[in-house]
Amino acid sequence: MRRTNLKEMYIIRYADDFRIFCSNYEDACRAKIAITQWIETRLKLEISEEKTRVVNLKHKYMEFLGFKLKLYDRGNGWKVKSHVSDKKLQKVSDDLKYQFAKIAHAKNKQHTTSIVRRYNSMVLGVQNYYNNATDICKDFRIVQHRIDVIAKSRLHAKNSRKSKLAKKGRTLTEFEKERYGKSKALRYIKASGEPIYPIGYVSPKPPISKLERVCAYTPEGREGMHKRLKLDTDILIQLMRNPSYGASTEFNDNKLSLYSAQRGKCGITQRVFCNASEIHCHHKIPKEFGGDDKYQNLVLMLESAHKLIHATTEGTINKYLKELQLTEPMLKKVNKYRVMARTEPIDIKSTI
Repeated sequence: MRRTNLKEMYIIRYADDFRIFCSNYEDACRAKIAITQWIETRLKLEISEEKTRVVNLKHKYMEFLGFKLKLYDRGNGWKVKSHVSDKKLQKVSDDLKYQFAKIAHAKNKQHTTSIVRRYNSMVLGVQNYYNNATDICKDFRIVQHRIDVIAKSRLHAKNSRKSKLAKKGRTLTEFEKERYGKSKALRYIKASGEPIYPIGYVSPKPPISKLERVCAYTPEGREGMHKRLKLDTDILIQLMRNPSYGASTEFNDNKLSLYSAQRGKCGITQRVFCNASEIHCHHKIPKEFGGDDKYQNLVLMLESAHKLIHATTEGTINKYLKELQLTEPMLKKVNKYRVMARTEPIDIKSTI
């Protein structure tokens, strides 16, 4: 359609924040005027002159969803360079500094562990969100320097006698080894051995496109969107606010992911969880037999189903079988997990 008089434009949008890309400056100016008039006249909405502007991406950055993006000539064509936006980088820095500084005022060992795990979850969150930025390493290195300043002043990182930090601590989980094991900036809390994730140790990852079949423009696409939203968000918030103390950050993060992946249902009975207290996270291969806290080794289930998997006495097994009223496929799943936990399988024929 480039042979017509129509203007060539591309639009990206998230909620009420959108960007329109044009092939030249004249088309961009005309599109800005037309869209501004349409929004003000037809939608009766006010336009922010500060945010509504024409930007040449070859010379200046544009901001979108916390990122700032620009084009640069790599020699074989124009490529995208992206950073965390200045405002968001400052907010990330302030939030992490505030949380990290709390370590110095922790009341006891458990309180310290709770603060560090909260800090680690914040680090994982911002790294996972912003790792699509090509220059995230440069941006988060600045934040890491600010955290190091607090570590020196509040936690006496440079004083071996007073320091609350150490270079060695508890054994890292497989996830932690893979993510931060090679980092020289990794430090541990002396009292508990809990690792402190380095915010500066991160590398960019290419963004993954969403599924084309899930969209708002077809009945099938809308159905796919609605299926993803069928979750009890109150229970999800309860799980976030009440992590399993004594467990790793990876375990608590994967517990939230599993709740979403299982659609808020028990992995054995497929019953919907009514509250967070009845959710038990089962290790398919127990830790004493070499299991870990990886996503693939965990499954959420009801408390009674969890106890049935580990039950060894006949009376206890019969008690939970009667309570759960399991079907044959459910019993096969229970036996699968019992075998993985090195427990004798239940005789299916005698129970049905």
